[in-house]
Formats: sequence, structure tokens, C-alpha cells
Amino acid sequence: MGDPMDICRNVQILYIRLTHLLRSIIGIYMILKKDYVLLCENLIIDQTGKVTIVNAFDTIYTESLPAIHAALYFVAQIIVEGSEKKDEDSTSFDLKVLSPSKNAILSNTMKLKINSALPTQKIILAAQLNGMPIEELGTYQFILTHNSKMVVQRSLEVVKGGEADVTSQQI
Repeated sequence: MGDPMDICRNVQILYIRLTHLLRSIIGIYMILKKDYVLLCENLIIDQTGKVTIVNAFDTIYTESLPAIHAALYFVAQIIVEGSEKKDEDSTSFDLKVLSPSKNAILSNTMKLKINSALPTQKIILAAQLNGMPIEELGTYQFILTHNSKMVVQRSLEVVKGGEADVTSQQI
């Protein structure tokens, strides 16, 4: 009998090959999975691609409306399996921010390159949304889509007054 680790590796390789074959037969070349999605005050990406996220939060407090959020980044890391098309190496993602009353207040399109030679890769999508208008209290939705299909969603709660805690911020 073979080494169990070798058998495991062979099964994984077979699974990947069969998955790619099935995707090519039915026309699905790219599958997207959320790794993480955050809202933060600042984002630093160094020369090697390492990401530093500064002051992540999910709630903000405001004393009065309307308000402006001066420093805001949307950051998502997506796991990409396959590529959109065999010969294509770039694709687009759309980010839309909805107010609590479901009005679109911001939108952003991000184009990025996908290495079609890699079976699985992680990509970082970041959008600087400084100056986001806040005109009502409630839950703001940040929705990232690809080909009109939702990839990730993140909520931001805006509440009146209060004390900021570890995951909140005063504006």
C-alpha cells in the first residue's frame, strides 16, 4: 500500500484536474470565494504585496447629520479558482454603496489582472471611499459584484452619539 500522504496529494491533484475539466465543459472558468472583507480608515500595501489594515471598524457614531466620512477604505481578499476565460487575464469588479434607504450613494469599478495559469490565487480589491456622504442613520451596505453577481457584502452601522469601542469610530 502507498504512503497515505502521497495518496492524499494524488486525490487533491485529481480533484483539481477534474474540476477544471468540468468547468471548461460547462463554460464556467472562474469561481470567486470571499476570504475577508473589511472597512478601515487606512490601507498600506508594501512593495511585496503585504497589506496593512489600519483602524478596521463596522460601526461609526455621529453627533449630527449630514456628515462626511473623511477616511474610508473598502478592502476584500477574494480567492479565485480558474480564470474567467482561457485567454483573458483581466476582469472587472463593481462596488456599490447603498444607504439605509437603499439609495446608491457611491459606485466604483475595479479592473484587475488574473493570472490564468494559476489554478487558485488570492487577490486584494481595495477602494478608497474618502468623503463618503452620510445623510441618515442606519445600515449602509457595501456590495461587491462581478458580472452582476454578488461576490461579497459588508455592512456599516451609523448610529447617533455614543462611545466608540474597538470596532467603531467617532466622526
